[in-house]
Amino acid sequence: MAYSKNGNNYEAINYMEKALSLYENSYGDDHKYVASCHHQLGNFLVNLGKYEKAIESFYRSLHSYIQKYGELYPEVASIYSSISTTFSKMENHDEAIDNMRKSIALKKSIYGDTDREIAVGYSHLSNIYKSAKNMSKALEYSNKALTTAKVALGEDHPDVAVFYYNLGKFLRDRGQYDTAAKNFSHSYSI
Repeated sequence: MAYSKNGNNYEAINYMEKALSLYENSYGDDHKYVASCHHQLGNFLVNLGKYEKAIESFYRSLHSYIQKYGELYPEVASIYSSISTTFSKMENHDEAIDNMRKSIALKKSIYGDTDREIAVGYSHLSNIYKSAKNMSKALEYSNKALTTAKVALGEDHPDVAVFYYNLGKFLRDRGQYDTAAKNFSHSYSI
């Protein structure tokens, strides 16, 4: 990972593939180390714009985690989110939405309906709908993200300020300046 953080994703991939091979030979395909390597490898591939290969790696990770721990495992939800983000970068909005919905559904089953993780998922879903030019759905999920964050974290939490700010930006970009200003004001007051 240090290579990736320094911008050398090719070297990171090289070492990750070596680690993956060692883990597969030592532990088999369904071990958490193998699943984790596939997930990290997918992230490195996304950084290089190799989205199809990243998706393949994410699905391998997903399969390993589900085989080992079942569907209701936090890392499974995280991988669905990674798959969603990758499909979004590929402008395959339907797949991005479908995978983000899976991530949110799993997180709800694991954490409950009013956890910060659910708010973050709604925010991601809002961004996907914005990219897909479905502004009514984008607004709906931006509001859901804010509402969920306020319940999960309390009105004065710094993360809630970010949700207010993001909603303000969305509204400003849509020409709803007065409402945007109110959201910016809430954000700055926290």
